[in-house]
Amino acid sequence: MRKLFMSFVMSAVLLLKGNDLMYNVNFDIDGDFSYSNNNGITKSIRVTSTSYFLYKGKLSFTISDPENNRVIYQKTNDIDFSADKPFIYTFNVTGLAKKSLQLNYTFTEEESGKSKSKTELTPYILTPEAGDKPRINGADVFGARPGNPFLYHVPATGKKPLTYKVTDLPDGLRLDSNTGIITGTVYQKGDYPVVFTVQNHLGRETKKFIIKIGDQI
Repeated sequence: MRKLFMSFVMSAVLLLKGNDLMYNVNFDIDGDFSYSNNNGITKSIRVTSTSYFLYKGKLSFTISDPENNRVIYQKTNDIDFSADKPFIYTFNVTGLAKKSLQLNYTFTEEESGKSKSKTELTPYILTPEAGDKPRINGADVFGARPGNPFLYHVPATGKKPLTYKVTDLPDGLRLDSNTGIITGTVYQKGDYPVVFTVQNHLGRETKKFIIKIGDQI
């Protein structure tokens, strides 16, 4: 029975690889940028798939100047992911020019060598100069579908270290108080009002926020 099952699994893998292996691969880049007062940017993205096939390979991340295609920053990570196991990649790059820059994410599957890419541009002004006191930026609402992995980075600036707090998070979500990253899964549809608090030794700031879980996201 085990041999039969393994044969079925291998057949499914070969069938997938015989078709477009990259068709099911997705990049979720909808999260907000965070900006620091040393002209840096931070963001978290998610690489996932609609297939339960376990993808393994390399994620290449580059920052380039769209005016001359000069590569400013490049990093490669080993990753693996599937439909129920997304890969979360967070970058923090400082010392960038105050202009719109091109970000490229490329996943290359280790066995086939096939790849898939996603590109985005940073806002034209990376920072107004951020003050030392905490400030929470970004939109007032963030949405996800019920049952899907949730990822949100509270976009805050201020002199580090910053400490993050969220009140009334819905069941299934958790906050890393050191990074401000919220992860988890919410299964119940609804609008969940929460309050963000970010503080350092110079002060604190709060902001009301809505986490929206529904099918029309």
